[in-house]
Amino acid sequence: MSWKRKDGRNYQDVDLAAFDHLVLAATAEGLGTCWIGAFEQGPLKETLGIPEEIEPILLTPLGYPDEAPPARGRKPGKEFIHWNTWK
Repeated sequence: MSWKRKDGRNYQDVDLAAFDHLVLAATAEGLGTCWIGAFEQGPLKETLGIPEEIEPILLTPLGYPDEAPPARGRKPGKEFIHWNTWK
């Protein structure tokens, strides 16, 4: 099955943005998770029985953390917010 946009791009690449919602919802429920985008597809497909034509793009562990480190400080907005230009 092909899920292509008019520009030929695969929708699964675009829809990954929705993954943030899963991460935020999990956090709101007290679960811990993170993105994993660097993995070997071959062993993953073999382990999980994923068909050859399916391309996994990201993974996430999901569970209850055994520790709760304090929140890290945030950068000041002026370090990364730019108006009307790239920088």
